[in-house]
Parts: sequence; C-alpha cells; structure tokens
Amino acid sequence: MNVLIFLTYGISLKNWHESGLLSRELELYNVMSKKYNIEFTLVSYGDIQDRKFLTEFDGINVIPVYEYLKKRNLKYIDILKSTYIPFLIKFKIKLKFDLIKTNQLWGAWIAIALKLISFKPLFIRTGYDIYKFSVNERKPIYKRYFYYLLTQVGLIFCNLYSVTSKNDFDFIKKHYLFRKSKLALRPNWVKVDEQFSEKARKNNILMVGRLEKQKNIDFVIEKVRNSDLFIDIYGEGSLSEQLKKEAFDVNNISFMGRVDNSELLETYKQYKIYLSVSDYEGNSKTILEAMAAGCVVIANNIPNNIEIIDNNINGILFEKEKDNLIEIIKNLLSKPEQCHNISLNAFRKIERNNSLKNFLDKEYNDYSNLINY
Repeated sequence: MNVLIFLTYGISLKNWHESGLLSRELELYNVMSKKYNIEFTLVSYGDIQDRKFLTEFDGINVIPVYEYLKKRNLKYIDILKSTYIPFLIKFKIKLKFDLIKTNQLWGAWIAIALKLISFKPLFIRTGYDIYKFSVNERKPIYKRYFYYLLTQVGLIFCNLYSVTSKNDFDFIKKHYLFRKSKLALRPNWVKVDEQFSEKARKNNILMVGRLEKQKNIDFVIEKVRNSDLFIDIYGEGSLSEQLKKEAFDVNNISFMGRVDNSELLETYKQYKIYLSVSDYEGNSKTILEAMAAGCVVIANNIPNNIEIIDNNINGILFEKEKDNLIEIIKNLLSKPEQCHNISLNAFRKIERNNSLKNFLDKEYNDYSNLINY
C-alpha cells in the first residue's frame, strides 16, 4: 500500500524540526510503515533540505515542493502556483500511490485536484475546525468565507473527512451539505507509557503551547503575580517578547522556551499540575499528553475540553469568570491523595481512548476501506 500525505500548506519538515514536532508528527507513519508494510510519501512545502530529516525512516519518503518549483515568498502568488502541484506529482514525478491524505484542511485544494486527475480516494484529516477558529480569531470576513467554502468543497469531494472532537463533528453535520457517512470522529493519539509513573513531582505549575493570544498567558501572569505559585511555560510564538515584558517583574513565572517533543514528554512527568487557560481548542494534544503522563490537568471549561476531562475525576475544569484559579490550584496541592486519584484516572482514560497503540488499527482500517471501496 502506498499512501501520499500532504502536509499543511506552507509547512515543511524543517518547520517541524525547528518547532520540536518532527518526532511526534512522524511517529504514526513510522510505526505504520513497519507494522502494516505501508510506504508513505510526504508532500512538504520545503526545499531539498527536507530530505535530510528522513534519513532514519525507511518507510517514509518526501517530495519537497520547492525542490521542483521556485518559491516567490509572495503569499498569494505561491498559493496560485500551488494549483500546479497536482500536475507536477501526476505527470512530471509520476508518483504511484493508492490513497491521498491531508494532514490538515489548509491546502486541501491541492489534494482535491490530485484526486480528480488521479481517480484515487481522498482522506481529509482535520485537527481543528479552521472556520470556527477564524471566527474566534476575528479574521476578516473574506477569510472566514473562504475557510467555510474550503470545508464545504472538501466535504463534497473527499471520500472520508475526519475530525478530532465531538463538538466539531456535530458542528459540521449541522452546518454543511454532504453525505453524512463521509464524516468520522478520530480523536488525537498520544504516546502512553505501559505503566503509570509514581515518581515524585514538582509543585511548580506546567504550561505548554504556542505563545499566542488564544492561549491567554497574560491572564495567568496577572493571576499569579502576587501569589506564591510558580509557573513554568514551555513554547514560543508571536507574543513571546511581549509576554516576557509583561512578566518582567513577576519572579514566579519562567519562560522555558521550545524543546523537542520527545524531551517534552519526559518533562510532563516532572510536574503534578498542568494548566490550560485557552479560550478555544481543538482536541488538545498537550492536554492529552499531560494526562497520559499523569499530570492533574486544570483546564478552562470550554466545549472541546469537556469532551476530554470528566470534572473532579480525571481533571479539573474551571470557569475563568469566577476568578478562583489560584484557590483551585492551592486546594489541589494541599490534597495529595486527590491529586493521585485524578492523576491515575487521567492516565487510564488516555491509555484507553487516545493511545497510539489503539489508534493504529483504526487508521489502517480507514486506509483499507477507502482503497477497497
């Protein structure tokens, strides 16, 4: 079986490497290539340098688009030129493949065009709803309309369209026209240890993610400014410098920078409590990873988090408006037995519902059913 994977438009293996995500993003394809004898080819939006990142992966190849096309660094010109990519793959490279899959919806127009000229099945995978995110981020109306239209076109032309949350699943069923049997719920997977970690943990609070407005780091800075709680924040983003300036006089907040995901998975195990205060999320991989590592997750009470966390059983949901976050954290730290029970329940839920081991067969069955349809 040969599967062609389109990375999110504009993303290269070099981007994944620099953001520390390369090992996590390739793990699924690496394991599946060995277990099911599948040959994966990634279409990346990088240049010839992308090839060096796959030297350790026998069953994964890459087609770096800008090894074949000249990159203009003019966004809309490059998007227009991207319409040539399907013809490049089909007629110039003459790649043989049985199935087309996207890593996200952004860039799906390329995969749709390739499906139409190759007559191969198309699997559109999404990690979050791009239209709903554009509304939350107050993007210009024309961008929101384009994302809505792209979703609608993708649903019409794909053979399978997967989402990671029940909230997104219900939204799409309600607001788009398509054959409903195409839609599938496939929550994110994470790596889970075989045994629950009982090792001693820090009382410092852990946060992980891109430093963007969505993550509400400024809210945390103000809440802990005059407290005796310590926060360690892993990640970088467009607001990195601004947030560091806001926190320059706050001695109990540490910006730890970006680390590779493999290192981050070990970092989770050093902390009792993981905090997420985002205003909106998809099926949050960082929350899933924290729960898999046995952290007690305290997360904002938003729809997609409610799907993951059973309040006071395997995590804590809080209301930002109630202004009691510090009280909740201190209360948990004073109750080690409750922390232990929530931590163990979190590990067991992720092991049962989101482990890579359990995800593999579902993914393989999706591929097989599409190819044999």
